[in-house]
Amino acid sequence: MNHPHLYRNWIVNCAIGEFIGLGCAASVAVFTNQLLGEPQSLAAKITLLLLMVAGGMMEGFFISVFQWRVLHKVIPSLSLKHWATYTIAAAAMAWALGMLPNLLLNNGSGEAASIPPMGIIVLMGAGLGSILGTFMGFVQWLALKRYVAHSGIWIWTNALGWTVGMGIIMFGATWPDEHTTIAYVMVSAVSSGLLAGLSVGIFTGLSFRRFKLPPVGVGSISLNR
Repeated sequence: MNHPHLYRNWIVNCAIGEFIGLGCAASVAVFTNQLLGEPQSLAAKITLLLLMVAGGMMEGFFISVFQWRVLHKVIPSLSLKHWATYTIAAAAMAWALGMLPNLLLNNGSGEAASIPPMGIIVLMGAGLGSILGTFMGFVQWLALKRYVAHSGIWIWTNALGWTVGMGIIMFGATWPDEHTTIAYVMVSAVSSGLLAGLSVGIFTGLSFRRFKLPPVGVGSISLNR
């Protein structure tokens, strides 16, 4: 599955989708922080978890739409509803899994937690990204495998893309402190989303070299536009 503009278009659309999607998720995070502050009670923690999962679903929706804009040109049988459903579900579960450790470790004492060095935080983010990226890739692969042969590589390229992407996102989410304005926090979030999207696009786009589409008229067309 190869076309001179496919790889470039894929990278650009992944970056735009993550730019918008993470911006929406960051907006939910800022709103939640203003509403709840640091959650102490079980009810507040559950509320935070549900709100952030909703933000993750928004991120999943936008990344799925922009990815599908490229994919459907070479896999016409892949519907937006089908791709978005799998991607949104994966994003929601990934956000839930990513949020749970922090919520469970927060003992509700209100004491400030010690923050590890930035390098450790970035490495932890990359490690988390490798796990969540593998999960995201697997769920999207469930949608792809009925249309594309040799699509298992999608899982591993997602893992690589999100390993780098989550390291970037964790850096962008950690450097602001209590004195940082909301405007700078949002700029950091959407910039991190853009760079993370580029990472995901660069790595997952390599999968296209391995994809084998069914015959024209069954599930593929040539990219002439």
